[in-house]
Amino acid sequence: MTSFAELLAANKYAATDTKQIRITSTLINFVAETLQPVSVVEAPSFTKMFHTVDPRYQLPSRKHLTTTLITNKTTRSQNKMREELSKVANVCVTIDLWTSRQMRSYLGITGHYVQDYRLVSAMLARKRFKGRHTAANIYSSYADVLQAFNIKKIRYVISDNASNMTKAFSLPGLLQRQSLPWLI
Repeated sequence: MTSFAELLAANKYAATDTKQIRITSTLINFVAETLQPVSVVEAPSFTKMFHTVDPRYQLPSRKHLTTTLITNKTTRSQNKMREELSKVANVCVTIDLWTSRQMRSYLGITGHYVQDYRLVSAMLARKRFKGRHTAANIYSSYADVLQAFNIKKIRYVISDNASNMTKAFSLPGLLQRQSLPWLI
């Protein structure tokens, strides 16, 4: 005699079922927001938990999660951000460059803008930075990110006081920064 749970497990949700889609979307958000490794979907205790909660739900494979689901969600989020940024009057940007313990360099760029009378901060880029940390390379990476999001209305760029950063944003053709006595 088969149990009710076994019957449910045999009748899995279709990939297009709204319940399957909703749970998968929640799973992607969980992985992203809690910085879980994508291998979490292969952990026996994780799969057992999902089977207990809803035996009909089909956990995506690690490969499908990384190559399709997260990639699609990222694309949708970036498109939504592009649309939002096209409607704002101007954007202020913070930029930083750092090196990990494994001696890999990363560039982080955050955009800040006002939308519907509230301040919004959005991560525009967190990516590997290869090559020398020259002003020209930093500015080139910065310009690539602005182009990817079609941002043309930069009000301020804020960075640390490293000489390469200072030089990157005082290259010929850029508006020279003004000295602000209240910012020390």
